[in-house]
Amino acid sequence: MADDEDDGERIAVEPDPSADHLSPMDLERQLAELRRQTLQHPVQLSGLTVTELNYQPLRGRHMRQIPASEDWNVGILLDVAAALSTQPHRLFDLMHPDDVREVCQRMARFLAPGRATGGATTPS
Repeated sequence: MADDEDDGERIAVEPDPSADHLSPMDLERQLAELRRQTLQHPVQLSGLTVTELNYQPLRGRHMRQIPASEDWNVGILLDVAAALSTQPHRLFDLMHPDDVREVCQRMARFLAPGRATGGATTPS
């Protein structure tokens, strides 16, 4: 994404207070629930109506362009969502702000389950 496209908006994600106590199996179940998102406002794209996004499990290849600082902006989170959903960036450009916020919150949870963006980890 070009620098002139970054609107600088940041998305804060509330930490999941129970995440510190989740077993690996519970964490995987929680992440599986994040992998399917029903859009509140369906999007028309190329003659099709997109009503749901399905995200692949996060892998290293999806994280190549992400800053390690967790200072993620909307553009970065939407880029990750496009990669995980295999949907074109244009779809995310056409989304209603409510759905964009939900996408960004989900992507931040994928990238750092149980943590707020930019927040410190909670000791176990």
